[in-house]
Amino acid sequence: MDIGRYCAIAPHTIFQAENHPMNRSSIQTSFYDHYFDEPLDHIRDPIQIGNDVWLGTEVIVLPGVTIGDGAIVGAGSVVTTDVEPYSIIAGSPASRIKWRFDQQTRQQLLDLAWWDWGDEKISQNEDFFRADLTKVQDITGLVD
Repeated sequence: MDIGRYCAIAPHTIFQAENHPMNRSSIQTSFYDHYFDEPLDHIRDPIQIGNDVWLGTEVIVLPGVTIGDGAIVGAGSVVTTDVEPYSIIAGSPASRIKWRFDQQTRQQLLDLAWWDWGDEKISQNEDFFRADLTKVQDITGLVD
């Protein structure tokens, strides 16, 4: 599993990076271990969490899911499919409720990739980090 920078992961979040194979006559690991002296291999599918992602309390992320940069996942959600950058999702299964920003702002944020900046550049761009980006046409004008 890969987790990007500056993520907020609330308590009781579960990353379910493996699952039982569903194409066998039995799906129980202990059954195979008991009768065949070898446990059933689980399907491992890594989870990818982008940068600046917020996962609410008791979120469950299932195998193979990618959560894009800047996404927000509401508390108690079950994430079964990939999440687009800067989307806000919730529910079981989770689905998009809305976007954090308009398309132009989302693209500018992805292009800036501010999470890759060094400490000095982050400190020099306080106005960018404090700005209400829903009220700014071109966010690149905020960046030094």
